[in-house]
Amino acid sequence: MMKVVSQWCLLGGFGGMFCLASLDAGAALLPDSIKPYVQAELNRDNNLFRKASNEQSDTISVIGAGVNVNLELGRQTIRSYADFSYERYNTFDYLDNVAKNAGVFWNWRAGRNWWGLLAYNFEQGQPSFNQITSIEKDTRTDNRLMFNLFTPITPDWRLKFDLLYKQLELDKAIERDRDTTSFGFETQYLTGSKSYLGLRVGRNVTEFPNRETIDTRRVSNSYDENEYGVVARWEPTGRSSFAVKLVRTVRQFNEIPGDFFGTTGRVQYRWKGSSKWNVTASLWRQDDSLPTTQGDEAGGGDDDSPNSTGRNEEFSGFVLTSGVSVRPMWRMTSKIRAIGELTYMNKDINRDDNRDINRQRSNQAREDKIRKISIAFIYGAKFIKNGVDLTLKYETSTRDSDLLDYDYQYQLVSLKGMFKF
Repeated sequence: MMKVVSQWCLLGGFGGMFCLASLDAGAALLPDSIKPYVQAELNRDNNLFRKASNEQSDTISVIGAGVNVNLELGRQTIRSYADFSYERYNTFDYLDNVAKNAGVFWNWRAGRNWWGLLAYNFEQGQPSFNQITSIEKDTRTDNRLMFNLFTPITPDWRLKFDLLYKQLELDKAIERDRDTTSFGFETQYLTGSKSYLGLRVGRNVTEFPNRETIDTRRVSNSYDENEYGVVARWEPTGRSSFAVKLVRTVRQFNEIPGDFFGTTGRVQYRWKGSSKWNVTASLWRQDDSLPTTQGDEAGGGDDDSPNSTGRNEEFSGFVLTSGVSVRPMWRMTSKIRAIGELTYMNKDINRDDNRDINRQRSNQAREDKIRKISIAFIYGAKFIKNGVDLTLKYETSTRDSDLLDYDYQYQLVSLKGMFKF
């Protein structure tokens, strides 16, 4: 009975957003820099636990609230956000949880020759079951601190330094807890206002505080990783741009086999056909467990922001991902947008130097081929300062693995409403 009442309350929340949209007096009391919102979401997943057989569906309802803050303080810009949402599972209610997200981003400047970003963000919630074989609830807590700095050396050359510290904790799978420190240097030769060609050297040190059991042995999965190569950005026209990263990656584990020596990288092309449509295409081959890469089934775009959370913390070994994605956006009317995604990925998981004939940790090594299609329609209506966004999304994905138990297919339909004060 309570679940039925919960579903009706959620639907009532959607209706209440339309009523709130007509009230502008309250919004006028808030400064432009503070933008609170409330939201409600309804998701229907026909294979919640990503199983090859015995698929189990569920309906997940979400109610939440949050706030975005944007401050302009002279030459400094500070953005922050906080978001809390209650996720309720209709059938598998032991997964009910409160998801929490917060962050602050300071785009700083010091004089004419020093600028960059200092950022921190926090995420906590139940991870998806895309790679988790257990159907237990396991809250993940992710803390990230990022800093980068730019300074010119000559009118045509500049130096970039970046640093990222990540701490990941899971309530139950504690053997996959990790602390990661990554840093890198780039020298960039400027070929235009937004174009450059540069050299990069980077290092990534990952420590696992809790040892994992492999073949009855307690071992550490800690590793060191170095990269060196080229980076570039090119805008041939005002409507198109290329972003390229091509590096030699060397990963060495401290106690277990599986070292990797190879070329990784990413190429991204963006085309803005007009004010009504654009498309982004990405091609990549990368270590998918790096802390700045997008996670499983995310498409591998050029997103290294501190709140771009990698979702492969389910793995403690090496994961090599290659793939391609295309993401078009079409503004159908002044209030309706359509956003699509087509992705194909190949994941090589826990192999020794990527060679099939010499598998290590064979009980965990496998190769997955993932195909994903999604389409979302977003309706946005503005009412002076506030407004309502409604999003209807359909997503389907198929994974074929050389280990049959890891095959799956799912379909997900979601309806989300957000009222912004």
